[in-house]
Amino acid sequence: MVEYSALSSIAVSGYVIPPPVLALGREPLDVGEDQWRRLAEILAKARPVLRQHRIAFKQQSRRLETLFHQAEDPRLSPRDLEGLAGAVGEAEQQVAETLLSQIEQFRSNIDRSRDLPDTEVTRSLRLWSEQNIEIDQAWLELYQNLRIRLLKLASERRAAAGETGSPIFSDADEMERYLHQISGE
Repeated sequence: MVEYSALSSIAVSGYVIPPPVLALGREPLDVGEDQWRRLAEILAKARPVLRQHRIAFKQQSRRLETLFHQAEDPRLSPRDLEGLAGAVGEAEQQVAETLLSQIEQFRSNIDRSRDLPDTEVTRSLRLWSEQNIEIDQAWLELYQNLRIRLLKLASERRAAAGETGSPIFSDADEMERYLHQISGE
């Protein structure tokens, strides 16, 4: 039997890949006439970094999917699954510290680049920043989706055992309808 202790937050940490910290996201965009070449050189070096960012994202996705498949073990109780979902939530919070800061900096770079002349370099910077934002947001969604899937699985197991399962909602409207339903309004 797989015990929750085998799938604790310590075990979850074995499935977590630290997200890449992308240095270009922290570069100031105060670009003078003589610094355009420097920015173009930085962007040239950044392209392989974007590729590595995508590779790391795919690895993280596969690892979290493996964790979910292990959690599907029918011997895990709903309580075990809820505990595992909590550990995934804690891992998400740790990863979010890096990713949200990075997303904010990329958005700032995009905003500041709009004040610069519209050149191939500034368009490349915006595109690179936008692509990294998409990857960082998707990285966070991996954790959110895994947590939801684990809670849904726990709820299904509770319902199968004759207990009241916890509803999982896909959007705020669905949750509001449910709350109105149970409150009798």
